[in-house]
Amino acid sequence: NKLLNLPAWLQNVHPNPVQSTDLRIEVSPVEAGATTLELYSESGERVFVERWLGKSEVRTIGITESLSSGTYLVVLRSSTRQDVQQVVIIR
Repeated sequence: NKLLNLPAWLQNVHPNPVQSTDLRIEVSPVEAGATTLELYSESGERVFVERWLGKSEVRTIGITESLSSGTYLVVLRSSTRQDVQQVVIIR
């Protein structure tokens, strides 16, 4: 499966930088099917994963309380697409 290079799908990741405990992630419309949202640390460790079926959503993840300050990658993928955005957490 080759991922398609399409316009941004991960529309809005905020606040950025994150100083609270919630990170809001807005996803633009996509094809129906499985979507995976992952958060990776600077060292490449996956620190969060969530999967869902559907088209577009605004997801709020409340996992930043357990994460230390640093730069993280938000990765959104389906069977045909992948989008990545950087987010900074400040403690």
